[in-house]
Amino acid sequence: MLTDVFVPLFSYPEETAAEALPHFAKLLEAFASSVTYCGIEIDVPDLADRWGAQLAAIPQMAAEVERKSREGAARLLSSATSIAVGFDAHATTLRAPFMNTGIAVAKQARNHDITAAAVRAGSADGRAISEHILFGSGRPLLLAPMDATLPTSLDQVAIAWDGGASIYRAVYDAMPLIMRAKAVVVLTAPDDKDIAANSIEALVGYLQRHAVEPRIAEADASKRGVAHDLQTAALSQQADLLVMGAYGHSRLREFILGGATAGVLGRTIMPVFMSR
Repeated sequence: MLTDVFVPLFSYPEETAAEALPHFAKLLEAFASSVTYCGIEIDVPDLADRWGAQLAAIPQMAAEVERKSREGAARLLSSATSIAVGFDAHATTLRAPFMNTGIAVAKQARNHDITAAAVRAGSADGRAISEHILFGSGRPLLLAPMDATLPTSLDQVAIAWDGGASIYRAVYDAMPLIMRAKAVVVLTAPDDKDIAANSIEALVGYLQRHAVEPRIAEADASKRGVAHDLQTAALSQQADLLVMGAYGHSRLREFILGGATAGVLGRTIMPVFMSR
């Protein structure tokens, strides 16, 4: 249904931009009936015993980080829940370990239909947390850039199609949004990956059986990579949302990501719905 949305609000090391929350809320209003804003408070472990007495200032430093994190989370929750919107807004907090924030957030996200996160382009910490949510929550993830003008509706939806299992899953997960859209475009990037024509025909048939009549378009290749090309093509088609599959797996606790997945997580320039 995708109506129960989980929104983590980060207070450390990079704070979610409070000024982006009204625009973000308007985007969520396009499909959400219930939004749970979760202030993420950082729990810093006691490192003094581990590293020795010469680091006697560590407990005080840790306490200061935790204090700022609590205050930042409370401030963000207050800002988010004070915005007048057409959904039920709820506030909660999550105390997350300093080095495992993404894992804790991913576990909490499992209790909701979808996670929506406002992200800052080029943020390594934001990308790492997004990876954990995407691959550890078992739920789709909606990313929205903090530093871009966000749409107030999801009337136009683009699908980044490559015929792989992940995009099949993403389309299935996103069907509540796709079926509500006024226009749907299927984007391919033939310069990046060979796509069987019959897989496009099969997708069109699937969408038509759900009363969706898509059009087909190609993304022009550039030197900036397939992630940029797909997002740019979606924007040129006036899309409010790009649906794409996430390719990757965990090896020795490091995510090995496909090019489009890594590129979008590293630089999100429009609302992107990702699933795997």
